[in-house]
Amino acid sequence: MHHWDYNTNTTQKKEFENIYKTFWHFGIHKSEIQKNKDYVILKLYDFEVVFYNDNGNIIAFYNMCPHRGAKLMFSDENNSIYYGNSEIKCQYHHWIYKNSKLSIPSKVEFKDAEKLDLFKINIDFCGDFVFFSHNPSTTLNEQLGDYYDELKNISQSIQCFIGLNSPIDYNCNWKIGIENSLEAYHINYVHPCSLGILSIKDTPNYSNTNSKTNANIYNSKIYTKLEKVRSIFNENNYSDNKYFSYHLFPFTILSSTFGYAYSIQNYFPNTPNKTHFISRNYISKSKLNVEAFSKEVINMNKTIFKEDAQVCNLIHGSVFLNDELKYHYAKESEQRITYFHSQYNKYMETE
Repeated sequence: MHHWDYNTNTTQKKEFENIYKTFWHFGIHKSEIQKNKDYVILKLYDFEVVFYNDNGNIIAFYNMCPHRGAKLMFSDENNSIYYGNSEIKCQYHHWIYKNSKLSIPSKVEFKDAEKLDLFKINIDFCGDFVFFSHNPSTTLNEQLGDYYDELKNISQSIQCFIGLNSPIDYNCNWKIGIENSLEAYHINYVHPCSLGILSIKDTPNYSNTNSKTNANIYNSKIYTKLEKVRSIFNENNYSDNKYFSYHLFPFTILSSTFGYAYSIQNYFPNTPNKTHFISRNYISKSKLNVEAFSKEVINMNKTIFKEDAQVCNLIHGSVFLNDELKYHYAKESEQRITYFHSQYNKYMETE
């Protein structure tokens, strides 16, 4: 296998076994399923993961009936994320899940019917963030490392989900979207009128497989404006007078400016040349009405990710040339990419 393969099924299948199955992945913020029967569906590969409020108890499961695999919850075929509210009921044979119990018509016909359950997925919490894992090789706390307490504080500073940045087509391998998020080299060229106006300089740090940028904002006018906005938000919210962005290995990017609002991206694999891009915005707890501020955040983020998608879609590599070509990375401004590569290769080389 080539050091950096963007386009083969062989690599994608190994990623599924070595990375998807064994790591914790960001799923939702608790505010997204506040009411009984609220659910969120996330698409990965060729399946769907459901997060569901079962009378106050949060569960996650694969969107397939344990009887014969029919879809349990409605989703939008044209989007990689879907929000809904309904009971868990298979429309084929009316198996129903409610209050932690699976009800099966004519259950005497099924061996060990009382033991049957949904295809549930492990979940764990970092404050109000909900993570999921198929078969975790470590605890969530250990995986997040030094960032665990910061992320817990961030999650508890968030008031609610305020809107999507997706759907945006990332017709490229998931790793390309992650790499793009890990470097500031492209910002002035791809985002001259959006993210580029902050005039940031990347100062990264690392914890386990994860990384974070702490970027000072050198546009003094924007910095002063952001300082004035601080009085709108609660004093005990997590804050930092910078643009900061976490890569939560493998698939998630969490970003914010000053901690007033957050965008969280999942670059989930679809096919080797297509990504399930899911991008959500959250607003921090505030003292005043922040509806106008929230709209501004969403509009700016949509612009940024559309610009990112345009350049990410230029990169596909070549099945025939993978073993022949070597890419080159900037020593300072792309150092988080090379760190990502080192962590990725470590787990991909595990048999």
